[in-house]
Amino acid sequence: MTQVDIAKSGRISREVRLAAKNEHVSAESLRKLVASGKAVLPANHLHKNLKPMAIGQGLKTKVNANFGTSQLGSSLKEELEKMDIAIKYGADKVMDLSTGGNIDKIRKEIVKRSNVPVGTVPIYQAFVGKDIKDVTRDDMFAAIEKHCNDGVDFVTVHCGVTKKALPLSKKRLAGVVSRGGSLLLKWI
Repeated sequence: MTQVDIAKSGRISREVRLAAKNEHVSAESLRKLVASGKAVLPANHLHKNLKPMAIGQGLKTKVNANFGTSQLGSSLKEELEKMDIAIKYGADKVMDLSTGGNIDKIRKEIVKRSNVPVGTVPIYQAFVGKDIKDVTRDDMFAAIEKHCNDGVDFVTVHCGVTKKALPLSKKRLAGVVSRGGSLLLKWI
């Protein structure tokens, strides 16, 4: 059962209660925000040491820290150090943008060690080591499923990138600056 399902049933989950305390709002008001879709609790039940937090209308502004390996350099130790520093200095959530090294191991260790929500961009992994023309929809969905099964709390999926958007992207002053958006447009 998801946080939305619990909230819509009128019950207040443990996660909502803890997040509400941190937000300095009542658990009931946060439950209503979650039930109405005006707030979310990025909390994968497989992320065991997660400290629940909420994002949404009327809540505190959140700080996200991005880090990750590349095909030019990959060190699990360095990525964990970056994450620890980001959390120590106030990051409310972190994003693993790794594209090099043992991406699966890096992601699993980050989730295991982080007490804040962890996000990823699964299509990065779907494209790693493949010719772009060989990537299938199934590859992309498999990457999303893998990340969720590893305990990731939220993902970026570039839903606005469509065939219809392709000609519009050529009119943009700075082109497409998002790595994931650029990959998806090239794939389309």
